[in-house]
Amino acid sequence: MSEDPGTFEPRPPSPTIEELDEGSRALIAEALEVAQALGLPENIRELSDLFTERRAHWFGIPEAERPHPDDFITAVSALVAQRLALTLALDWVMYTDEDGTVLALMAPAEQVHADQNLYIFPLEGIAARWPEDGEGEVLAYYEGVVEHVREQLRS
Repeated sequence: MSEDPGTFEPRPPSPTIEELDEGSRALIAEALEVAQALGLPENIRELSDLFTERRAHWFGIPEAERPHPDDFITAVSALVAQRLALTLALDWVMYTDEDGTVLALMAPAEQVHADQNLYIFPLEGIAARWPEDGEGEVLAYYEGVVEHVREQLRS
């Protein structure tokens, strides 16, 4: 029996994965320098608490007076990503698909099945926690990623 052509959706093209270029490496290094300059803790629980406190404070400021939070969010994201990379032996890559190019963490090929790919997008994952209706705490994101990756690598 053939598939109903009315319900068929073509698969998007596979992403292109490349090593980090000089600009991407510089972006990560700069974000980690900002994290250090801001005195951000490396402990994920403390970092999560600080993120939540700063976020709440930021939303308490009148909208016209709020400073732009991008440097803080990127610095937190870089610290979380660095911890994920070290904890799970993930590699930084440039991930390009039909939506554009983003930095991602990837499980090395020897750690996953031949037909499996495992990509984590920590910069986007942490940034998604900033809006008022954000997607939860930094700690929950970190713990969820660690659990998910470990399950995938065991299977």
